[in-house]
Amino acid sequence: MRLTRIIILFSIPFLFANCSDEPSCPDASKEYLYNIQEVRNRIPYLGNEKLSYNTNNNEALNFVGSGIRKYFSISKKRDPNPDCNVYTTLHYEVLEFIYYNLLNSDSLFLQLERKNGTCTFIGNESIFYFDVYVIKDRTTKNDSIQINNKWFYNHSTLINQQFDTLVINKENGILKSVNYSTGKQLTIKN
Repeated sequence: MRLTRIIILFSIPFLFANCSDEPSCPDASKEYLYNIQEVRNRIPYLGNEKLSYNTNNNEALNFVGSGIRKYFSISKKRDPNPDCNVYTTLHYEVLEFIYYNLLNSDSLFLQLERKNGTCTFIGNESIFYFDVYVIKDRTTKNDSIQINNKWFYNHSTLINQQFDTLVINKENGILKSVNYSTGKQLTIKN
């Protein structure tokens, strides 16, 4: 009986030693997201082709690609637990496609990030940030749009915070861009 009491008395500090109000936080870590091909396959652009659009003023705009700029970037992602001050360092690839209009200062800019499949489109005085996976794969009967007397399928329509509209599909890329505030429209030329 005496031995049991001694064991209990010596065990009590060890039982409470592991009890703490401190959160259980993971260690800081690194993630390497270098396979951008999956994201890259969501858009049809090669970086050096000519993209042709018509405006709603019947002006033809031709954009010429300047190639693909590839670089690596690093960002930090905080642990979702607000009590943890731990970050994961993300190393990821970025691809930039820039198309210039040789007649004026208009340009189209498309950036793909492997970090989370984010795509940025800047053109027609509009900016769109979207998940590249919204670009659809499958054909559905009701998923079609007619632009300049041609039918396009599997499109996604995106609307940004300024109510600008971007219509895009996997086969043809940017089909239509509408700037809500200026009324300017770009539609793919057939």
